[in-house]
Amino acid sequence: MKHSPLGAALLLSLFWGCDQSEKISGTNDETTTSVATIFGADGKPAAGARVQVYAARDTHTTAQASGLVDVNGHVVLASIPAKGWYNLVVRDGSGRALLEDSLLSDGNRLTIFSDTLRRTGKLVGRIHVQPQDLPSIAWVQLLGAGRYVNLDDSGRFTLDSVPTGKYTVAGLTRAPLYTPTFREVRIFADSTVDLGTLNLIYTGIPMVTGIHARWDSVQATATVTWDSVATSGVLGYSIYRGSGSNPGAMSFVAYVTDTRKWIDTLFRGRIYGGSLGGIYDSVEDHLFYRVVAVTNKGDGPTSLPDSVQVRSPILTSAWSPNWNSAPLPIGVGAIDSLGSSLAVLLYNDTATELWTSPDGRNWSLLKNFSRFADPVFWKGSIWWTTNHETKIMDTLFTNWYNDVYAVSLIDSVVIHRFDGSKVDSVRIQVKGDSVTSGTLAPMGNALAMLETQARYNQASDMGYSDFGIAWSTSNGSSWSQSTDPESAWWVRMNRSRYYSNNLWNIAQISVTFGPKFPVFLYGSDSTALWTSPNLLKPTGLEVGQYPSGAIATVLPAISALTGFDSTLVFLSRNNFSPGLRWAPLAIPTQWHEIQKPSPNLQAVQIWRGQILTHDGKTLWMAPIPLHP
Repeated sequence: MKHSPLGAALLLSLFWGCDQSEKISGTNDETTTSVATIFGADGKPAAGARVQVYAARDTHTTAQASGLVDVNGHVVLASIPAKGWYNLVVRDGSGRALLEDSLLSDGNRLTIFSDTLRRTGKLVGRIHVQPQDLPSIAWVQLLGAGRYVNLDDSGRFTLDSVPTGKYTVAGLTRAPLYTPTFREVRIFADSTVDLGTLNLIYTGIPMVTGIHARWDSVQATATVTWDSVATSGVLGYSIYRGSGSNPGAMSFVAYVTDTRKWIDTLFRGRIYGGSLGGIYDSVEDHLFYRVVAVTNKGDGPTSLPDSVQVRSPILTSAWSPNWNSAPLPIGVGAIDSLGSSLAVLLYNDTATELWTSPDGRNWSLLKNFSRFADPVFWKGSIWWTTNHETKIMDTLFTNWYNDVYAVSLIDSVVIHRFDGSKVDSVRIQVKGDSVTSGTLAPMGNALAMLETQARYNQASDMGYSDFGIAWSTSNGSSWSQSTDPESAWWVRMNRSRYYSNNLWNIAQISVTFGPKFPVFLYGSDSTALWTSPNLLKPTGLEVGQYPSGAIATVLPAISALTGFDSTLVFLSRNNFSPGLRWAPLAIPTQWHEIQKPSPNLQAVQIWRGQILTHDGKTLWMAPIPLHP
């Protein structure tokens, strides 16, 4: 940036360049100010040395008077400056110079003292302006010496060839809200003096500095801290955030008082206090944070941003297993263990087929179930129900193809267990007077059966299942009716299905039980994982709320979940976060991404220390890692 002193200095240098070529001689227009003698380094008069006179502590760079040293070493000026205090600067052609400060002029005579030209020194330093401004708005000046210099991009400056002596250094700018700032310094011959940092006095609201964002990958939070603002009347701080896709677009996210720290909770549903939505487990982005001081005079300037690379806790790390593959019978759905073998269920329009394999490679058809048997895996066996009918109901509804459906009322449900070699059965006398079937739901160490009542919604021409009394067992033989009316809630959420156009569609809200009772609640905004031995519905829990207990982490929509003593595995197929993940059960917040062997996985299971998954045609197997 150019300043008016620069032009004056250039003109002055041109003037003295012409004088150097002239002979030193007196005229009627010249004034010998005193008999004081200016000597050169050789002890002889410094004839021809240039002389400039500046008003003491003046910011002007134009000399008040100028002249030369004559052959006798006397200072000859073209004119005598007005009454006041002045500084005298003398330089010769060898680079030597001297400064005489605080010289008095009475308007007719300027008092000068005999002196000797000496080697010069150097002054360096840095001028600090507010972070929102560039250093180029300021410059440095030696008052009463006619010297100034602009700053580099970092605010640093260098002044060479400064005569020895004591100076007042001024930091100056024409920018508003700044006040000229001064510091005293002494220069020594053949030495470099470091002024240090001179902070320009700022009268506005300072910018917040020291802002720092720190990422916590376990808690999935970004902690933003900053330094306090050195000004009165600070009411609080406004915090803004932007993303790496457009860091210039910042959105207000919080206002805090009486603190210099704010925790941004990420990757949890907004209804749970999260700020990024919570359903995207594949998010990996830069976030930019800025802080603004809010005072009784208004808002200060926006701070310089600090950024942090954030990752969903679902992406703690990646694991690329060595997958082994084997073909599957076409149409595979659920996959689990049956005794010591691996078993899969194949669904078609007429029946459900049970296929088994001793090694995951050689498969054989073991059993057929009716179309609506809805068998489930539990404790190494497969379970299903049949009904003892008492009455055929009228038409329940028709589907899009005008197929007519009817259901039967029943008085009992027969629960069957198949361990791979034989079938055991037990009959339960139902309590309701409009029960149409029994629905099974594995619940970790318990197996539940709900009395199901078929319903019809005339407005949508759609049938659906309603649930009544819940029964449970821990061994498959002894069944008892639940004594807690809330205990069936989990089963309703897990087994609630709507029937339309011959397709079973799992409801939006689902619950899945593993060996240690991990529970996944899937709503519109996130999925919560918690572990508890208690299967009862927490009091007052509504859809979309967390249950009471130890919440471990928040996950995206779950397509399949499994686990055993030390490992949890889930598969997600929703559009936002498709993937396969695993976590040690002891650290359920540290989920690890598994490189998928196929883009269209349908199920996941743990069997014989391996993670199993398939796409309906091929089965892939990989050993579970011992450590994250």
